[in-house]
Amino acid sequence: MKTQVAASVLAILGGATALLVPSTSNAGNVGYFKNEGGCTGFVGDPSAAITAAGHTPVAIASLNAASLAPLDGLVYNYFCAGSFVGNADVNNAVANGMDLFLNLHLSSGDTGAAANFPGAPAITVAYACSPATIDSDLAPGSPIATGTAGTLTNSSLDGSAYCSSSGYVSSGPLPGGFTPLLTSAGNTSAFSYTHGSGRVVIGLTQTQVALPGGLAVGHFPGTSLFYSNVVEWMLGGGGTPTTCASEGYTGTKLTWCKN
Repeated sequence: MKTQVAASVLAILGGATALLVPSTSNAGNVGYFKNEGGCTGFVGDPSAAITAAGHTPVAIASLNAASLAPLDGLVYNYFCAGSFVGNADVNNAVANGMDLFLNLHLSSGDTGAAANFPGAPAITVAYACSPATIDSDLAPGSPIATGTAGTLTNSSLDGSAYCSSSGYVSSGPLPGGFTPLLTSAGNTSAFSYTHGSGRVVIGLTQTQVALPGGLAVGHFPGTSLFYSNVVEWMLGGGGTPTTCASEGYTGTKLTWCKN
């Protein structure tokens, strides 16, 4: 499912010209979807952040197998929709190689949310939204600190009437490939793990409201950068993505390369 091209040999205009496209972090299709329950208009638009990460944003109207099949990654914002409910098609897509960024506003009392994450990791998450959790820090060695779009600091997701963190990992065992990304009040509030051939990033935050068009734009100044760096890292980035255009192809050659 992932757009990882090792060496594509393309015939141009029926000739024998061959183009070799490097395999490093090619641009992919990243879907975005939101479930905001009874809080319509709260969640903003992550499409510009996806573009800044070097990928193509794709609006998804529903989470079904047909919509997910063309995607390399998915940004799924879940906010104000009660206890989190999983989706079998999303879980299958991740197992088959799609990467997922689930940014979840954890509801009070929803300690069973992790059972609905892809792969049903045997962890427990706890709700936490208080004055102590309006700030988030980068976990030590967090791989999302720097990306093509810029660098996050420990103040990038601080300072709002909303909770930068709405929850944290309260117990293990930790799933395979577990990587802490953010902490809040000393607890892991955003993390990643692997499921099948895909990577899952879970953000237990309320930063969705600070995306462009959201209810609280600017409340967490680094929100768009947070999304960009997560998307770039989970799709195998870490530097400028290699695309057909960045390789210098134009006109007909560019079209063939993209195809």
